[in-house]
Amino acid sequence: MIKSFYLQLISRIMLIVTLSVVSTVCFLSDFHFVYGAACSIVMLIVIFRFIKFLNTVNEQISFFFESILNEDFNSVYALKRKSKILDKLNENLDKVNRKMQDALMANARQEQYFKALIEHVGTGIITCNKDGFVIDANAGFKQLVGLEQLTHTKQLQKVDSKLMEAVNSIRHKEQKIVGVNNERQGDTVRLLLKAAAFNTGAQNLMLISAQNIDKELDENELDSWMKLIRVLTHEIMNSIAPITSLSETIASLYSKEGKAVLAKDIDDRTIETTIRGLNVIREQGKGLINFVESYRSLMRLPKPKKERVKLYSFLEKQCAINQAKEINMQLLCADEDRNLSVCADKEQLGQVLANLIKNAIYALKGSQNPEITIGFGTNQKNRVEISVKDNGPGIDPDLLEEIFIPFFTTKETGSGIGLSLSRQIMRLHGGWLKAQSVMGKESVFTMVLPKEGTAV
Repeated sequence: MIKSFYLQLISRIMLIVTLSVVSTVCFLSDFHFVYGAACSIVMLIVIFRFIKFLNTVNEQISFFFESILNEDFNSVYALKRKSKILDKLNENLDKVNRKMQDALMANARQEQYFKALIEHVGTGIITCNKDGFVIDANAGFKQLVGLEQLTHTKQLQKVDSKLMEAVNSIRHKEQKIVGVNNERQGDTVRLLLKAAAFNTGAQNLMLISAQNIDKELDENELDSWMKLIRVLTHEIMNSIAPITSLSETIASLYSKEGKAVLAKDIDDRTIETTIRGLNVIREQGKGLINFVESYRSLMRLPKPKKERVKLYSFLEKQCAINQAKEINMQLLCADEDRNLSVCADKEQLGQVLANLIKNAIYALKGSQNPEITIGFGTNQKNRVEISVKDNGPGIDPDLLEEIFIPFFTTKETGSGIGLSLSRQIMRLHGGWLKAQSVMGKESVFTMVLPKEGTAV
């Protein structure tokens, strides 16, 4: 088509030039005036048709682009014309128009599919801009908050002010659990909010999903209570059973056939047995008191007094403080992480680290070439990880979650609150504590913390 267009263009220009030259020669000659006039008239007709041809091409192309701008793809360009070039142009414009129409319809079908998908899922989804105007909210979200129409996040104030604040303040890739007291529905639910920011080209939007996690939390809470009650029962029964048994034994020494034994009939052996029994009862009582104190310390954990902590120097100091004989302890980190810092309570962080190192030392008893490696750095989610790894016998997979239950212990002596307290401290810092182990090879405890300057 382009080649034909150029040929037509060149031929018409050459014709106009030729007619112009001929008419000029004729006018300069006295004998050919009539021929010059005739050539001039033909030249004007050719120029007119040439201009009309160019205008037709321009109009067609201009009309095509205007249709695209107005998203009108219903025009038909394949009309019967005398010019093959214009017919070819119209044919190509019509093909492009149909392709764009097909693409638009495909996008519309895909949009309808995704909209139906979003409406169908049980998770609530809301999209809003930085000013709080709601671009879209699916049926799941409206059902969760009990609103039929939702155009602005301020409307969530009617449901629960905490929910409105959480939606307005949540950041990209952040998660929040919000307890919502919905007076309109007469119900209280706990929602897990997750956010993702994106740009449409015209504006910045925040997509927030909301999921009712009451059932999951209740199940986890019940499971945690069952585990805790099992451990508490075990600990208390271990202390009370000897006390009850000794009390019955001592009582039997001072009574016979339901009557009290006279003082003159009590011999030295009975007194010695009584003293030994009372000493055991006293020790068991002290154990119960220590048990209660341990529980109180777990429940009365103070709020962290956060400050900037440079990890390398902090961990270097902790390694020196908790160094054990005959155990190789080393601190490892990448060069780019040497200046890494976190915002944390130094004492509480040191308490967690000391507990993990102490547990690693205990696990390495009797091991050949015992080694503890402390490392730190950032993970893929830009969070700080501090790990304590030992090459001990490892932890039974069935016990990996049990070890974090308060008062659960595998040691002969120990309160069983160290790891539980450590995990609680990490949660107060906006992080968590996790454990991994390979039987017969190693155990790794990892403290995960927000990087300094990032949101918790």
